[in-house]
Amino acid sequence: MECGRAGVKGELTTPPRSNKQGDRPKCCSIYGVPMFSSAVPWKVLSSNVSLNAVTEGWNLAEPEAGAEEEIRTFSVSVIFDAPFFSVPVVQVGLNGFDIDQRDSARLIVKAEAITEFSFQAVLTTWAGSRVYAAEFNWLAIGP
Repeated sequence: MECGRAGVKGELTTPPRSNKQGDRPKCCSIYGVPMFSSAVPWKVLSSNVSLNAVTEGWNLAEPEAGAEEEIRTFSVSVIFDAPFFSVPVVQVGLNGFDIDQRDSARLIVKAEAITEFSFQAVLTTWAGSRVYAAEFNWLAIGP
């Protein structure tokens, strides 16, 4: 089933209507610009990661004496259950934390060193912030 095509630039076209369920067009054109649904099967993986002060190597709970203004990072490898065919797009989002109230809450989570097989989740804090736990979700999308 094909979409209608705009005859004049700027003309809005809509896909032909069908009464059959599941009979949808593969593309549409809005303002003369075609939009396509790719034939590439996209893989979507996601999960939740919880880290805390008992996690091996955790260094975000206490700033070292005399180095309260230093940036502290903790990195964890996240390995995909199944590899992607090429490097995916990875989105991370902080959804929980336990931070001491004595100082400002400072916490950043980023995805770095992304490959077809894994990525590094890097948590960063600085100044006097004491981070006892952090939880984040991640989503990877790619072919």
